[in-house]
Amino acid sequence: MIKAVGEVNKLVSFPLEVPELVSWAMDIERLYPGIGASRLRFLIDQYKLEELVWDKSKGIQNIFAGLKMVGKSESGYYLKKKIW
Repeated sequence: MIKAVGEVNKLVSFPLEVPELVSWAMDIERLYPGIGASRLRFLIDQYKLEELVWDKSKGIQNIFAGLKMVGKSESGYYLKKKIW
């Protein structure tokens, strides 16, 4: 999980230090038990591809908001598109 969270450093202006990465990983695991690193990697890839907008002022809240938009099907993960 920490390795997956480490990918966030490619989205932020100033890289997160190891204690911050560990803290983020622990918060994500606590608030989304059983999330799995592959779902988190998918989400971060969507930010990298600009399918989702990374708001630098929100920090970890980007992850929490984004996780609500990731669904899983038999073929893998997908983004739930907003209708409105």
